[in-house]
Amino acid sequence: MAQATADVWQRHIDAWGKRDLDAIMSDYRENAVLVLNNQTYEGRPEIRKVFQRLFEIFDQGEQRVDTPTIKDRLVYITWHFTSRGQQTLFGTDTFVVEDNAISYQTIASPLFDEYPVPKAP
Repeated sequence: MAQATADVWQRHIDAWGKRDLDAIMSDYRENAVLVLNNQTYEGRPEIRKVFQRLFEIFDQGEQRVDTPTIKDRLVYITWHFTSRGQQTLFGTDTFVVEDNAISYQTIASPLFDEYPVPKAP
């Protein structure tokens, strides 16, 4: 199971690096849930909008993702984002993978206080 989870993670981070929104979305179950700083986004359409905003944010600086921790269905990462203004902020994501797709993801960082990700109406 850990290998399947690692495969999903690798596919996801590769798509993130290429800013390939369609490939990223193919990693999520149709009814996936993403929680970002206590705001919940449900289903692929809402999650897609989150990633569109994340691309805008992360294209304004540099990101470094630390080595992931992968255990069974769980992927945990820490990352660092340095804005062009040279402020570096820390963040963390957790992914739960089921049937070769992401079911749940959490993202937490003070970055999103400065760069909000609004929920679509």
